[in-house]
Amino acid sequence: MGTIQLTKEERKFLMQLYKNSSSKIEKVNSLSLLLAHRGVSEKQIAKTLCVAPDKVNLLVILWKVTQGQEKYEFLHMDFFNLSLAY
Repeated sequence: MGTIQLTKEERKFLMQLYKNSSSKIEKVNSLSLLLAHRGVSEKQIAKTLCVAPDKVNLLVILWKVTQGQEKYEFLHMDFFNLSLAY
């Protein structure tokens, strides 16, 4: 996994979301992206947050390929929950 590039505004928004959100999911997702921006490996992020590395990779890939404001729409989705409802 490579690092992601965040703009100053994106970093500021993600940091505020991490600090102020009442949702654990939003906190974990925003922290994962902030750590990926700093160059922390997906294995280390996963170990720190007690989640699967492939879930961190999925989140980072989605961030990279999503454009504009849609990037923020999936921050409330639980990528780290292994039991998905169908």
